[in-house]
Amino acid sequence: NWTSHLGFDEDQHWRPWTVDGCQRMGGFVTRYKGMFDFVTIRGAGHMVPTYKPAATFAFMKAWISGDDYPTFDPNCTQPSTSFLDQEQIMIDSTASASMLRG
Repeated sequence: NWTSHLGFDEDQHWRPWTVDGCQRMGGFVTRYKGMFDFVTIRGAGHMVPTYKPAATFAFMKAWISGDDYPTFDPNCTQPSTSFLDQEQIMIDSTASASMLRG
């Protein structure tokens, strides 16, 4: 990718990240020193919040707080309860917004 030519030192090499800290794929990320990240959101196209709201939320939450993006865990069979609660809040707020629009 084009970011490798900027001369920044990598903190984390290109790796998958998940929406749920389990196995639900969010995309891929390369992290560089100095708070610069190259992030892809799998299957989103240019309308990321519209097509991938859960991945958008997970990405923005990690990026704003400076946390690591949730990692892929091949041994995980179910995401944590806190993730499931956050996802339900997002589903409820999306449904409410849709009802308001018409």
